[in-house]
Amino acid sequence: MQPIIELISTNPAYYVLLLNHNNVQLLKGDCYYIESFQLPGLPINMQQELNIDEQPKELQTHTVAAASRGKGSEGFHGQYEETQVDKEMLTQFFRRIDHKLHDALKDTSIPLVIAGVDYLLPLYRQVSTYPHLLLEEIQGNLEHATLDEVLQQASRLVTRTAA
Repeated sequence: MQPIIELISTNPAYYVLLLNHNNVQLLKGDCYYIESFQLPGLPINMQQELNIDEQPKELQTHTVAAASRGKGSEGFHGQYEETQVDKEMLTQFFRRIDHKLHDALKDTSIPLVIAGVDYLLPLYRQVSTYPHLLLEEIQGNLEHATLDEVLQQASRLVTRTAA
């Protein structure tokens, strides 16, 4: 009976949240198996969730004055800071994801691993309220990764953290 107890205690369950603008996925796994975990209402696509038809453009103004006139007039240019707008939209999107996850997982202590490209992870970490979010994360574009590839990386992190 002892080997079964050892196997269970060294095989912790975990969630993996694959972050992406267009295809957020929640997985549940352990050291031997991982599968998609369906969470009704989990936002999976930023454009759909935030009802974005196209990237917003902010008109910026600045004062333009001719030296001979002595008074200023306003000049407009249709430029916007794409990275700032994207960051704000991602933050809003990630807050919605976190809210749904927090409600669904509030009664569990199962660790959550976040995975995605490097600039997404700190943004999600800033808004996350899930107390069992692991400090270690999976960095990289996992959009086309197989479940086995995610399983290998996630189980390595979770078992290293549990040790």
